[in-house]
Amino acid sequence: MEKDPASKRSFEIASRWLKNCAENHSACRPPTEFQKPPKRLIHVGNKTQNPFLVETFPDLQHVEWLSLSYCWGGEPSMKLTNDTMNMLKNGISLTNFDATIQDAVLVTRALGISYIWIDALCILQDCDEWSEEASKMNEIYGGSIVTLVIASSRSVKNGFLNERDLKYIPVAYSTDLAEGRRAKLFLSPEWDDSEREYNGPWSKRGWTMQEGLLPNRLLHYTASQIIWKCCEEQRFERGVTEPFDSGFLWQLPTFLKFKGFKNYLPTNLDYPLMSQSETFRLWYDLVEDYTQRSLTKISDRLVAISGLARIYGDMIRNPTYVAGLWKEDLIRGLLWHVEGTTLIPKRSADNISTFHEAFPSWSWASV
Repeated sequence: MEKDPASKRSFEIASRWLKNCAENHSACRPPTEFQKPPKRLIHVGNKTQNPFLVETFPDLQHVEWLSLSYCWGGEPSMKLTNDTMNMLKNGISLTNFDATIQDAVLVTRALGISYIWIDALCILQDCDEWSEEASKMNEIYGGSIVTLVIASSRSVKNGFLNERDLKYIPVAYSTDLAEGRRAKLFLSPEWDDSEREYNGPWSKRGWTMQEGLLPNRLLHYTASQIIWKCCEEQRFERGVTEPFDSGFLWQLPTFLKFKGFKNYLPTNLDYPLMSQSETFRLWYDLVEDYTQRSLTKISDRLVAISGLARIYGDMIRNPTYVAGLWKEDLIRGLLWHVEGTTLIPKRSADNISTFHEAFPSWSWASV
């Protein structure tokens, strides 16, 4: 491992992981129907060319992009508006962006990818375009070649390519004393299990749940290491590779359950899928996880998982989706209850009236 995550060697590790997956894991390739590029992308430029905004077209094919998943933690310094549109199209010095965006551009360049999708810079923030684009997150994240996850940073202003406190002690070691060849050997205490998880601020935000489930490839930057996750395996910068075994679906991590659920369902069209409880079981598991996360705007509570709902509906033959539940399983869906909190959250009278106008009282989204 490198102390500096922006070092050439560290970037080479991430690039090698992506190359290996792209060449050898057919299950991880983005679905063909999602390979149409988003409405806008940022061209990352290079050392002599500033990043700039590109408006794509529906018939533009074979464009690869990286999608960014991160915590805003406040308003970004640079956002796409009608006032900044032309400036962004003409290109802006990398130093004018917030630290997380700067670092994300550097990673994208190092991976050999020309385009990056960043919500604040690719969706107009001063008009109603947000609601239209928010419904396409399954295509934007699901169609990207990889999603870059900023797992440990609370704010776009912090950056993530910061030097790390390594737990490794280098030891001089010779493989062949006669020829004077030396290899690097490192010792470390037993690795804390928490280092394998993504328990930073990113994992507690509502929007990031679907951003972590829709892609087939994710590159996590944590405070201690980088972690690769795809449909086939998980790789840690500290040198461990964990192949994913196809075990019993309901005992798998959420990411693998979501990816393997379609193959778990019967393919016989005569099978009474809507009457089977396990058809909707995964959805209720997802909702249970999602409702523990936080959102800056409570009005985003349903739209922030709309991408997951679209994919899930496609997998179970397109039943009717109603306010976070499924009409064909509505009786069971209405049996939700709240644990560990009061049924009606403590809010001001003004907030309560607005809140209940946004969601029906029978939906879990209303509490």
